[in-house]
Amino acid sequence: MEEKTVVFNEAQQSVVDLSDGWHACQAPAGSGKTEILTERVRKALEDGLPPSKMLCITFTNRAARSMIERVTARMGERTKNVFIGNTHAFALRFLEENGCLPRTASLIEASTETTLWKNAHKRTKERLRDLGDDACQEILAPFIKRLESLIQAPFNATSKHIERVFWYAEKTEWDAWNLRSIASLLKTVLDPRLPPNIDSLREHTKSRLQVVDANISENDLGLASALALMIWDQYEQEKRELAFYDFDDLLVLAYKKLSSPEPCKLRGFTWAQIDEAQDLSPIQWMILKAALAPNAHVLLLGDLAQSIYRFLGASIEVTEHEFGHSIYTLSENYRSPANLVNAANILRSTFLGDSSISTSVHPTNPTAMVLVTRRFETETRDLLIKHAYKVTRIDNINAAFLCPSNQGVTNCSDSLAAKGIDHFTVGKNDLFTKRPALDFLAFISVLHNPRNRLAWSRLFWRFGDLSKIPLAERNNYPPLLASAHLSAKLAKNGSELRDFLVPDVKHHYLAQFLNHANRTVTYFDTETTGLDPNKDSIIQLAGVKIKRGEVRKEIDLYCKTNTPLGNSVEVHGITPDILNEKGKEIESQIYHFLQFNASRPLVAHNLPFDDAMLRHHLKKHFPQAYSAYKKLPKYCTLDLARRFFPELPSHKLGWLLTHFGLEGENSHNALDDVKAGSALMAKLAETAESHLVEISEITKPYADSLQRFSDRFSTLYAQATEMIQDEVEVNIKNLIDLYFSHVEKLSNIDYDDVDKKELITKLIRHAEQSFEPAPLRDYLQVAMPFYQTAKESDLITKLDRLVVSTIHRSKGLEFDCVLIPNAVEASIPSYRIMEQCKSHSEKHAEEGRHLLKEQARLFYVAFTRAKHQVVVGSHRKQMIKGKTFDRYLTRYMNPIVAFFEKY
Repeated sequence: MEEKTVVFNEAQQSVVDLSDGWHACQAPAGSGKTEILTERVRKALEDGLPPSKMLCITFTNRAARSMIERVTARMGERTKNVFIGNTHAFALRFLEENGCLPRTASLIEASTETTLWKNAHKRTKERLRDLGDDACQEILAPFIKRLESLIQAPFNATSKHIERVFWYAEKTEWDAWNLRSIASLLKTVLDPRLPPNIDSLREHTKSRLQVVDANISENDLGLASALALMIWDQYEQEKRELAFYDFDDLLVLAYKKLSSPEPCKLRGFTWAQIDEAQDLSPIQWMILKAALAPNAHVLLLGDLAQSIYRFLGASIEVTEHEFGHSIYTLSENYRSPANLVNAANILRSTFLGDSSISTSVHPTNPTAMVLVTRRFETETRDLLIKHAYKVTRIDNINAAFLCPSNQGVTNCSDSLAAKGIDHFTVGKNDLFTKRPALDFLAFISVLHNPRNRLAWSRLFWRFGDLSKIPLAERNNYPPLLASAHLSAKLAKNGSELRDFLVPDVKHHYLAQFLNHANRTVTYFDTETTGLDPNKDSIIQLAGVKIKRGEVRKEIDLYCKTNTPLGNSVEVHGITPDILNEKGKEIESQIYHFLQFNASRPLVAHNLPFDDAMLRHHLKKHFPQAYSAYKKLPKYCTLDLARRFFPELPSHKLGWLLTHFGLEGENSHNALDDVKAGSALMAKLAETAESHLVEISEITKPYADSLQRFSDRFSTLYAQATEMIQDEVEVNIKNLIDLYFSHVEKLSNIDYDDVDKKELITKLIRHAEQSFEPAPLRDYLQVAMPFYQTAKESDLITKLDRLVVSTIHRSKGLEFDCVLIPNAVEASIPSYRIMEQCKSHSEKHAEEGRHLLKEQARLFYVAFTRAKHQVVVGSHRKQMIKGKTFDRYLTRYMNPIVAFFEKY
């Protein structure tokens, strides 16, 4: 692959050439940071650094994907084992590699997390309402004790506090205090899974706790924190029951394992570069440092002037400390014209105390800065829309409305829609939190991973119409959680929701397995030249007929092949001499096997592999028998063993035989293996029988919903799984058409047309730019890691000529023209922050001043997204609930307004 040659300036080259020590690089917008990151990966690999010892951390999925594409284009397969991703992706990979997550664990997205929190909130209120004063004090005591361990001061639950608790419990909604934010802050540092040596994190949490909610007085802070912990405990309890994990769990569990003395994989990185370092939270810093080897070479890249995620836990104070003393600065700007860059310098100097100067490599653009001011906001917005429409008619020019608030996004998007102007909106309610997206992603998730219990729970809720079940029969759970709890109870008995996708749900998968096990089945196995059904060949095909656990007949067939045996001989011991002596043409051997089986149910250990091998050869040599073969009932003893005995450290056939004291030998000779497998099958049938009564009891309240689920979803699922088996080539449009054309026929699932159209348009447009058509299994293997953690802004492509977004969600993007509407006081900075600065509490007032400075950074971020032009919109009057208020141009424009062309 021909490598791209990049010429760096002196400052950039100095950073590229760093190869040891801990360094930081202050990299303002447009300074060529991405090329530096890519070149450093190339250089490290050229210098012989093992890819597995290299760690590249980015902030967003979009940035990670962009980095992977760049380094792969530059260096090809050499970068395969370099980790590139955000901190949560690293934590997830680390936990999976080290076996720290149960096989049945499900990572929950934001909407499910909110559902869990609301349910915990509700149940905590109900619990408190039923308590007397003494019982209330007793219940609060352990939470107060944990809180005191953090704040290192006594907090006594006085009668006044108890009254406040009861007052709170009687409220319809607990929205006076932001208890969820308090819990999010506290749960990391007070999580019992964390090691005790986290003093720096405790100090950070303690200081943040005192200012997390300006509505909470100092007198009420302890009580609010104790209540938040109480709700969090309920949330955690339910999460554990359901085997759910949230993104905070990933960080906590990863740090716990990384900080232990036990040996583990994905630790001891000797080379690391951290992009957008100013956006990391304290625990993310801790994880990264724990993952590094002593004396590792580390480069931090970021821009303190773009630190705008304080509400997500990022701390500019921590970042400044971690930057240390060896700081390089990139001063040349390759993105924007000189006058835009000079104005950005003034913003940094005036409001952020940063005297560093960036210089542009581009000349001044006389139209780079425009200020549009009218009497009312709507008048200004109309002019901005006209301008945006005009510039985006020019080839290869894009524009973005970057709004200070979610309401601003809504206003701009509604105005554009009213004028029929196509645009990409990144709104308050992310597309991936809406029902069409959640349901569709659940559908393709179970195709990608049939054991995804959260996805199955959602599908059962939606297609089984759980809302028809009385609330009391659902144990007062909302539908999704009722479904998830049913799934969890089934899992304890070796069953899954997908088992009920049968014509009559009384005869579900395990009932059918037991029924067939008591009759006659064929247990079969293959030995092959390799693992790829499309390239490798079957060289041994063996089977035994089993009736009620007894072996009745056996067949052992060796198959000639022209495919080299390679290293497979070391596994199965079948040599060319054996094949020359015993082998026959594969067509005749498969024919003999089909005659031997005589359309009986098939069983195998690791069925997906043996089934795929046999199907491939059937399609090739006996296409007339392929359809009948696909319809045969099939069971996998590996899958059943994992269901019934999930706690076992291994589910390999030989290990299970030894563990249960069963007869047989797992020699990797197909005939030996199937004889051994028959003993395991008898054990599994006995276990299944012991669970059937409990499964019947568990599912009794849900019988009608399970039947609706089967009637409405089984056809769709069968179509999709057949596409996987037949290796049908697909793209995202095929999957969307398959799902939504099916759902349109159902009366119980009705999507908002706008939400559905938006999802379909954005997904197809993005996927066509990002993923090549491929066989369904392969397509999902590539696409699902992206979709599982994607945000709406990740779907923006070069075809989206006009974007409407909050400034926060535009981080990392760039546009030819940036329009900043509503750039007035009380919008940026926000009215809430302006009022907080006036608080009687000095702590809250001080936090307000920190937030005010962050608002300046927010305006700076919007300003520096522009490649060619910034258009700022302001107005003099604003109507709020029928009253007119005066408005003034934001203070952040004061030092640069003279450079703007007035319109």
